[in-house]
Amino acid sequence: MIESLISQYAAINESDIGQCSVLIVDDDEISALVVSEMLAKIVNTEVLCDSTLVLKKCIAIKPDLVLLDVNMPKKNGLEVCKEIKSTRETEDIPIMFLTGSVEHDVQKACWEAGATDFIVKPILAMTLEHRVKNILLNAMRIKFLSQISFRDPLTGLYNRHHLNAEVSAALK
Repeated sequence: MIESLISQYAAINESDIGQCSVLIVDDDEISALVVSEMLAKIVNTEVLCDSTLVLKKCIAIKPDLVLLDVNMPKKNGLEVCKEIKSTRETEDIPIMFLTGSVEHDVQKACWEAGATDFIVKPILAMTLEHRVKNILLNAMRIKFLSQISFRDPLTGLYNRHHLNAEVSAALK
């Protein structure tokens, strides 16, 4: 059993990342397009410059990762992150913050808001690529582990662990 799971797990690799989508949210359209261009060869990217539309966009397209600027007008990145993490349809989407701030308090606020990772501007393309790849690969692994822990391997039906998780989520 474990050997078959390991062989399935081994099937998750970097080539699968090309099918993933990344939503880049930055009020500065040029910065967002530069980040999009850095990632265009490894993932599908989409740019959004209005922070008030992020939750609707995430529900509509269900991106595999959100790259989020901290400082934006109307709604800042921390508020957007908390909103994404508090919505059932989007709570599992990993969020990486992009910011020019190196202050301890800003970084701490990002982690507390629910960030998966944090990168400081100016962004090195190689570093961004590797971090995005790692986040997406880890997300695929978590999805795979979730699937095998909530389904019976013989029948493919949901098991008691799935029922427990769904009941507690429904009661919230």
